[in-house]
Amino acid sequence: MENQIRYEKLWLKQLSEGNENAYKHLFDLYYSSLVMFAAKYLKDQILAEDLVQDVIYDLWKQRQHLPELSSLKSWLFVSVRNRCINHLEHVKVEKRYFRLNDETKTDFFLQQLIEEEVYIALKKAVDNLPLKIRKVYYGVLAGKSNIEIAAGLEISEEAVKAYRKRGKKILRLYLNDFRSLMLLFFFDPFF
Repeated sequence: MENQIRYEKLWLKQLSEGNENAYKHLFDLYYSSLVMFAAKYLKDQILAEDLVQDVIYDLWKQRQHLPELSSLKSWLFVSVRNRCINHLEHVKVEKRYFRLNDETKTDFFLQQLIEEEVYIALKKAVDNLPLKIRKVYYGVLAGKSNIEIAAGLEISEEAVKAYRKRGKKILRLYLNDFRSLMLLFFFDPFF
């Protein structure tokens, strides 16, 4: 036992000094068992091999700290386990993100489609209004205020309000099917 401890300390010293033969010995000694260990977590042999290679490479990059280790074997297995867990957590988060992202895209697409259909129906209905009311509602659809519409049409603000009121009654008839959808998307008091 004492010889084994002495041998491991010498081996760690050689590894920390960058001895490639010591590194090859490390690889030969632990690689297969670490891959089998990782594959139990990951259920993927190739991924397990990549992960173990990364852990061993990281060990090589941090080799100056090797003499401080009390057990290289424990460090390797704990590092592989932690990498496996991190990978699995990352995959879980990634799946959740893509699932939410897909749902968001679908919701956004449906909302855009509904808004577009409501807007087309509203535009058709507005196109059928009497000329003066139609001009007022074109201003409303453009997002203009009553004052801006009045100035653009050279009429009073009260006239704009009256045309909007008459237009609402007509639009109610045209848009009866789309009324509930419009309420969802347009907060301007058309109805």
